[in-house]
Amino acid sequence: MKTTKLFGLVNALRVIFHPEYDNTELPAHVYLWSIHNIAIERSWLRLHLDWGDNVVLFFNQGIEDGQYNPNDPNQYELCQWIWSKLLCKDLQEMMDFHNGTRMRKDNDKIGPSGMSRNDAFSLPEQWGGRNCLLPIDMNVIREIKAEMGGDALLEFTSVEFSARAQADTI
Repeated sequence: MKTTKLFGLVNALRVIFHPEYDNTELPAHVYLWSIHNIAIERSWLRLHLDWGDNVVLFFNQGIEDGQYNPNDPNQYELCQWIWSKLLCKDLQEMMDFHNGTRMRKDNDKIGPSGMSRNDAFSLPEQWGGRNCLLPIDMNVIREIKAEMGGDALLEFTSVEFSARAQADTI
């Protein structure tokens, strides 16, 4: 469902900000098979190897040991809040590491090598690439995000509960 919304949003932004590009010749978004997305697949594999099924097992162990009662609405919401915070933190650390790590130099490789993904994306001219990003008005993006629910889009609990839980942890 989220990729469907993303597909629609990206295409709508293209039509709004850059109608001069034919979407059939130069699509705003293209779904790729995994074989064409090897670096990202390796990152997710690393995440799975680091976390594996342990996260789910650890979570379920709390239920089995009676430390967490999913039928208690307060415990359920607190659990949703804590786990989402922990997982987001770990995911951000993983992405910062993988996107910031310099890859080995491979002169036979077409495209960037010998630099991090962050550098390759931010400085395409260093590897013979070019910046093909199309400019958009970020204020419009902020308005769309606000209309869609703002930061609550990424929350797993009510805004009120998140505020209360955050205040209690400080």
